[in-house]
Amino acid sequence: MPYFSIIIPTYNRASIVKRAIDAVLQQSFHDFEVIVVDDGSTDDTQEILQSIIDSRISLVYQSNKGVCAARNTGASKATGKYLLFYDSDDILLPSALSDFKNANNDNNADLLFGDVEKRNLPKKETTIIRSLNPYGNNKGTGLYLAGSFCILKSFFEKIGGYDERIAFGENTELRFRIDLQKPQKAFTQTIVLIYEASTDGGSTNLTNKIISNEYIMQKHGHYFQQYPKVRQMYFQNNAIAYFKLKQYSKAIRCNIKAWLSYPKNIKTALRTIVMCFPFLYQKRIN
Repeated sequence: MPYFSIIIPTYNRASIVKRAIDAVLQQSFHDFEVIVVDDGSTDDTQEILQSIIDSRISLVYQSNKGVCAARNTGASKATGKYLLFYDSDDILLPSALSDFKNANNDNNADLLFGDVEKRNLPKKETTIIRSLNPYGNNKGTGLYLAGSFCILKSFFEKIGGYDERIAFGENTELRFRIDLQKPQKAFTQTIVLIYEASTDGGSTNLTNKIISNEYIMQKHGHYFQQYPKVRQMYFQNNAIAYFKLKQYSKAIRCNIKAWLSYPKNIKTALRTIVMCFPFLYQKRIN
């Protein structure tokens, strides 16, 4: 049984998928397998994958079902102790697996976390995100970004894997379920991944974003009742998405819900007023 199973879902990424796989094959820690799930690509992805010859790589082809289904398919084929879900447009650093393994001192952690270098290529900006404090709350919650964390396969199966109804925010939803189990965590405190902000990822599909956020709020109602600031953030994100879709009345109603979720945030109330003047608000979000 390999220590790590690296699962790479890909869809129409012929131009970059080989880069992602090469980054895995160059790891300094060698006890791993790679499972690439082609989620119904219509470009040359399949030909590129078949040209890479390595006994540690398994290829799986399926009709297009979305990233959550692709990750679950890969997990079902995995034989490793830990699963690492790794997106084909990111870059795993050569020492990543070694760092994950070394962080797991007692070999019993449910989750292993590493730090991330986030690159915004259009703006030529780089940000380091520390997994011990990714949200500025010093709670050691861990960063749930594909490629930056490993999860014990038995634990992943216990919580039910990824929810395939979700097209946006799937890792955050996974975290909600993980936190209920009070898992044991370990942190590398080293950068393991270069995350290149995608211009065609799930967050760019505004309708998917709205539907997924509404579903997550309904599914985890107890969580959002407990954390009104988070509920405010979800409503606010949907309000902005509605606004960008030029559905202004829905945007205003959603932003009112955001304000009512956490009335102490006066900025949210002011945002509702500004949204009544689309031309002015458009300049704020551009």
